[in-house]
Amino acid sequence: MVSQSVFLNTFTLQLNASGAANQDYQLYTLEGRVQHTLSKALTLGAGIKYNKQNNYNIEQMGYSAEAILHLNKPGQLQFSAPRDSFPGMDKQLVR
Repeated sequence: MVSQSVFLNTFTLQLNASGAANQDYQLYTLEGRVQHTLSKALTLGAGIKYNKQNNYNIEQMGYSAEAILHLNKPGQLQFSAPRDSFPGMDKQLVR
């Protein structure tokens, strides 16, 4: 996995690339994410993800949204809503 982050004032941009291989498949993933700090208490983010599984020639897109509430004492609460794919039992990408 390779990851690069860029911090621009209240924005954080991130690009991730990864690969996984075994005897059944090769899976490559490219993901772009952005986070925006709206205030000391709230950060919002979104991302998009591309998956390519070579052995079965499967391509799928995914996306995500997140919200982070920054709290003084306990730390933070993070909410996320991903729509993604993972290798399943039948050696194919499943949601």
